[in-house]
Amino acid sequence: KELKQIRHKLFSAKTKTTKLKYRQRDEELRNKIAEELQKNGWENNSAKQLASWDPYDQNASSPFFDPEWMFDIKEGFDVVIGNPPYKILTKNNTDNSLLNYYLSKYIAIQKSSSKNLYTLFIECAISLLNKDSQLSFIVPEGLYKTRSYKGCVELMEKSGTTTQIITFSDFVFENAVTGNLIFLYQNTPKLYTKKFHFDKYYNLEVYIEERRSEIDKIEEETIPLKDVAIMFKGMVVKDRNSVLTKTKDKNIFLLGKNISKWKIESCQYTDYNKLVIIGGTKKLEKHNHFPRILVRRTGDTLCCSFLETPALTESTLYSVWSINSAYPILFLYALLNSKLLNHYNKIKNITNQQGFPQILMSDIELLPIKKPNKMIVLIMELLSKLINFNQNIILENVLDSIVYNLYFPDHMKERGIAVLEFVERDINEVMQGGEFEQLSDTKKEQVIEQLHQKWTDPDNEVVKRMGVFKEKSPDILKVIMES
Repeated sequence: KELKQIRHKLFSAKTKTTKLKYRQRDEELRNKIAEELQKNGWENNSAKQLASWDPYDQNASSPFFDPEWMFDIKEGFDVVIGNPPYKILTKNNTDNSLLNYYLSKYIAIQKSSSKNLYTLFIECAISLLNKDSQLSFIVPEGLYKTRSYKGCVELMEKSGTTTQIITFSDFVFENAVTGNLIFLYQNTPKLYTKKFHFDKYYNLEVYIEERRSEIDKIEEETIPLKDVAIMFKGMVVKDRNSVLTKTKDKNIFLLGKNISKWKIESCQYTDYNKLVIIGGTKKLEKHNHFPRILVRRTGDTLCCSFLETPALTESTLYSVWSINSAYPILFLYALLNSKLLNHYNKIKNITNQQGFPQILMSDIELLPIKKPNKMIVLIMELLSKLINFNQNIILENVLDSIVYNLYFPDHMKERGIAVLEFVERDINEVMQGGEFEQLSDTKKEQVIEQLHQKWTDPDNEVVKRMGVFKEKSPDILKVIMES
C-alpha cells in the first residue's frame, strides 16, 4: 500500500529533487518487500527479481511480467502498444521443445503457414486487454497483405476489430529489409476498419479500397493450384558458396538468379552428400523429380522456367508439378507465365514491396486455376513448347489471349473478341497434324516463323481481335494488359 502511494506521489511530483527522493524510497520499499517474501518461503531468486525491477529505467528489460506488481493492474490494460520482435519460427532456428510449446499454446500460429514470433505477441497482447480496449503494434506488412498469417488474422477478427491500418511507401526503420504497417485494434467485434497510407514524403492519405471487377472475374469457377499440383520450397544450405562450383559434379544446383521467364540461364554443381542442409526441403527424391516448373520466389512478377532433368534447388526457388491429368504440367507452366496470373499475383500476393519483393509459397498455392477443355490444353502446351524453344513476344501475346479466353469465355464472346477458334485454325494450317517434338530444329524454326508471320499480319483474325481487346474490354482486359 505504501509503495502504491509513493508511486502515485512520484508521478505528480514537480521537481527533480522530489522525484529522486520518491525513487529512492521506492527502491527501499521493494527491497523490504523482497526480504518479507523470502521470510514467507519465496525463492531467493524470485524475490530478488521483484525487488530489482525498476519502473523508472526505460532501458532495462524484465525477466518476468506481473501487471499487478508492476502497474497495480488486476483486470487488464486499457491500452497496449509496442514493436514486437519479428522472427520466422522454424525447427532449424528454434529449440524443438520451445517451438512445440508455441504451437500448442498459441492459436495465432496453429493455422498460419508462416509462423512468426510477432503473431504470438499479438495474441498475448489481446489476452491482456480490458473490455473495449485498444492494441496498437507496428508489424511486417504481410500480416494483412498475404494469407500466410491467416490464423492470427482470424483470431483478431473473432476477438474484435482492426479499426485502423496504416501503411507506408518507404521503410519505417533504417537498414530494414521488410515493409511495415501500424494497426489499431479494439477488442469490440464488428466495428469499421479505416485505412491510411503515408506516401514517400510522409503525407497521410485516406486509402479507399476499390472492388476490382477483373479479380472477381478471374476467381470465378476456379480451384486453387494446390488442389492440382504438388509444390515444395528449395533447400537452405549452410556455407552455400563454399560447396557450389562451376565445375561439373554429381548434382546440378539451381538458385533463383539462375532462371528467367521461360528459361534456365545457368547452373552450379555440387555433391548432395556433402551438403549441410539447415532448412527447406531436404528429401533428395523431391529434387530428383522431373519435369517440374521452377518459380522464382523473389521479385514482383511471376517468373517460371521448365526443368527437364533432376536438380537440387535452393530456397529462392519453388518447384511445382501436376498431380491431375486434366491440368497437365505444360498447361500449368504456360498459365503461371501468363499476364493474367501475373496481374492477379501482383494485386493479391506480393509482399515486402518497399524492400525485396517476394511471393510466398502459401500464396502461390492459392492461385486460381480454371479448368481447361482439351483444345485449350493442346494449344497452350504447344505454345509453351514454341516459346521454350524460341522465346517470342508475339507467341506470348497469343498465349495470353488464349488464357483470357479460358477465364472470360462469355465476356469475350459477347464483345466479339473470342480468339480460340481462330488460333486453333492458324495452328492447324501450319502444323498440318504434325507433332512439334518430332520436328528437327530447322523445322521447329520454320513453324515458329510461319506462325509469327500469321500473327503479325494485320488482316489475320487473331491479330484484329487482339488489337481491340482494350477497347472492347476496358474494365477487364485493359486493366490486366496495362498492369
